[in-house]
Amino acid sequence: MNENNHEVFPPNDVDPDIDEFGRVDISAKRRDAVCVIPARGGSKRIPRKNIRDFFGKPIIAYSIAAARESRLFTAVRVTTDDAEIAAIAKQYGARPVMREFDDGSRSTQEVARSCIAQVDAVNPTAHDYCKYICTVYPCAPMMRAQDLRQAYAILKANLHIGYVVPCAEWLVDPGMFYFGRFHTVMAEDGNDLLRDRVRLMKIPTEIAIDINTESDWRIAERKYLALEKAKNEQRRTA
Repeated sequence: MNENNHEVFPPNDVDPDIDEFGRVDISAKRRDAVCVIPARGGSKRIPRKNIRDFFGKPIIAYSIAAARESRLFTAVRVTTDDAEIAAIAKQYGARPVMREFDDGSRSTQEVARSCIAQVDAVNPTAHDYCKYICTVYPCAPMMRAQDLRQAYAILKANLHIGYVVPCAEWLVDPGMFYFGRFHTVMAEDGNDLLRDRVRLMKIPTEIAIDINTESDWRIAERKYLALEKAKNEQRRTA
């Protein structure tokens, strides 16, 4: 699939990988990973950050699109304590999972683990095929489907590692995702990535920005515009 193209998915109220009873569709049984996007409503430094407009779309829409385009996941779930975020997540093709109010004190691993447990409580067979969990950050507008596929391939090929984590130059955290083995993420003491045999995956600095402040947001906008300009120039010369 061309990474520059936008794939057209089925209607947003029907996940192509899940039937009406929440079961994994036979055509998707080869997929053995699930995506969880934690997106709470009470962002402090940038109010409503997770659904703030980023060049015409709520910023979380980019994370959902990349996860779906990767075609790795039995489901892309957005776990949130906010009804508006849940509605937007569904609009862009994710499956919202509501949780109680989140004050931001829990780690993303704890939130992801809780989301999986919530779904299992309703449908105990929902994750029968899952060997991997990818926790994707909601503010990662330059994350690419190919990055997720690369991390998945590394994890699948190296049985001794528990997580694959992207990093930019000088080990800068790009604020995109981490891909872990299902049993590693779900372990009750699995809150320290450094304990669980991490493999770092280099990504281009041009797409790396962990958005936590207004200054970070402006940097993300400049990087995104630069990438779009480069893509347009490539199309003209192709």
